[in-house]
Amino acid sequence: MAENAGDEDTINQLKNLGPPPYATAREYGQFFRVIKKYEALNSRAAPDSWQDWAAPYDNETDRRNRYLGDDYSFIQFAGHEPLQIKPMLGKFNALEFGPEIKVPLFIVQGENDIMTSKQTTEKFFDTLGSSKKGYFPVPDAAHDFTVDVVNMQLAVLKKQILPLIDDRRD
Repeated sequence: MAENAGDEDTINQLKNLGPPPYATAREYGQFFRVIKKYEALNSRAAPDSWQDWAAPYDNETDRRNRYLGDDYSFIQFAGHEPLQIKPMLGKFNALEFGPEIKVPLFIVQGENDIMTSKQTTEKFFDTLGSSKKGYFPVPDAAHDFTVDVVNMQLAVLKKQILPLIDDRRD
């Protein structure tokens, strides 16, 4: 995408980073910023109002705690070799669960998701056997929540999941 856009700064940044896996959380952060940049250019964003905090949480202490908590969570997720923090990233392999899933499985996927590409998700979905499953792509959506993603999740809940719950009650 960066090459198609002639975005030399991003191309150079990616060349300097090289391919994952990375040794530090900072390198993953730089890589994820590139992904977020191109997802933002190719999808519809969530409304700004979703970033408004309720008055009791809209203060400097809570902003600082959210920031530090995000940093801590991200470092645990991405890992950091110099600090000997082993990454959670890369340890999860959904295919290890085997092809037969004994519970209903529904995937809501942004069509412009770069972080977890639809090609990867579709491949995973196609390998699964389940008595009830569904794949629901969301146009103009990427990895993060948007109005369209939330609306699709609600539709899946109403049309797919609630009838299953009602059937079990009978």
